[in-house]
Amino acid sequence: MDLNIITISGRLGRDPETKMTNDGQEWCTFSVAVNRYAKRGEKAQADWFNCTAFGKTAAFIAQYFKKGDGITVLGHMQSDKRDDKFYWNLIVDRPYFEHNKRSDEPDSPPEGYQKITDEDIPF
Repeated sequence: MDLNIITISGRLGRDPETKMTNDGQEWCTFSVAVNRYAKRGEKAQADWFNCTAFGKTAAFIAQYFKKGDGITVLGHMQSDKRDDKFYWNLIVDRPYFEHNKRSDEPDSPPEGYQKITDEDIPF
């Protein structure tokens, strides 16, 4: 049995760019930077994945994600041959939020909410 399933977890390198197909289906493209494992003392590096999502998945990503946000993506790889070169793209089947806090988010909760600590949780 052959499988083409990939899961990556990283941060968006740019805001999702939304487009429409000729028949009116929404799609979006974005890139995800995934950190490589670095040995102690080595400089961390990242691999970049170009991603494409279609339909409701594209609308969801475009609405809720922006550059710098953490995301986990489940999908499959697809190649495209142009000018005698192969280009790889990750076709998104399912996106998931990452709970990593962005550095530019405020420490205070949104209006109408109050910040709680672990001690405030009864279980």
